[in-house]
Amino acid sequence: GAHRARGTVITIDEPSTADRIVAPLHEFFPDLPIFVRARDLIHGRRLEAEGATQAVPETLEASLQLGAIAMTSMGTSSEEVTEIIQELRQDDHANLGSAVLG
Repeated sequence: GAHRARGTVITIDEPSTADRIVAPLHEFFPDLPIFVRARDLIHGRRLEAEGATQAVPETLEASLQLGAIAMTSMGTSSEEVTEIIQELRQDDHANLGSAVLG
């Protein structure tokens, strides 16, 4: 069971279902790392407030992947694309979160 787990990953497609899982899981297992798929940045922030260790917004990830494909197809080196995407991923929560949530 969850009491022996080193972490959990939640990738449910329905945001309300993910919401209903994270809070009780965190309540019963407060030291368990919870990594969860979020619909968007606002949903991700809500999941993190409910106890998720990290929420990954699917809309942001899809945009980053699409951008990477576009940059590669336009001749940007794979090393540069990787560097750009990593930088955006590192900055996304701090910068985008501030912009969206005020």
